[in-house]
Amino acid sequence: MKHILILVIALILMAVVVGCTTTNNVSPVTTPTPEIVYVTVTVPITVQVSEKTTETTPISINTGTIRLIDNIYGISSHRAAGIDEFKFSIGLSRGNPTLDLTRLKIVFSTPTSQPSILSQGGTASTTEFTTRLNSVIAGSGRSYTPTEYVRYMDPGDQVEINFKVAPVPANTNMMIELRPDVGTTTSFSMTAPETISVINIF
Repeated sequence: MKHILILVIALILMAVVVGCTTTNNVSPVTTPTPEIVYVTVTVPITVQVSEKTTETTPISINTGTIRLIDNIYGISSHRAAGIDEFKFSIGLSRGNPTLDLTRLKIVFSTPTSQPSILSQGGTASTTEFTTRLNSVIAGSGRSYTPTEYVRYMDPGDQVEINFKVAPVPANTNMMIELRPDVGTTTSFSMTAPETISVINIF
């Protein structure tokens, strides 16, 4: 009986030992920590750089027989020296008759220079202004060539004036007077911009 009890105890111990050695060795599952990756993306930007010519400088207008159409363009052939040419279009104020452009005088002046008196001519210079017909009134039946230089301006016409001056430096006050032989004077006052461009708009 004693031998049987010892045998049973031995069998029980063997079963326990075998059970312990046959247990699955399963490693605990670990969730990997997500890695944050920062990516720098460079986006190319194309910038078009052009000379600034579109900013408009204030102008004071005193309209008489002749009226200004659109803007005055001050042109500089040497930016360091200043503005040396002007172009602008004119027309007749309402109710005024045909104007003889050959008798029109243009006076250009600044506080630091003597007034320049210009007459109508065939070449734009510091003594002559040209008068080119830009358009005529719709329905007038008149034909014209855009490069045509005219001696008279009828109601509804648009005539481009072009003349040159001694260079006007930056920040200089300027005055342009249009003096017809019949009627009242029209004048424009303006100041050359602080930075002179090739084309300066007033």
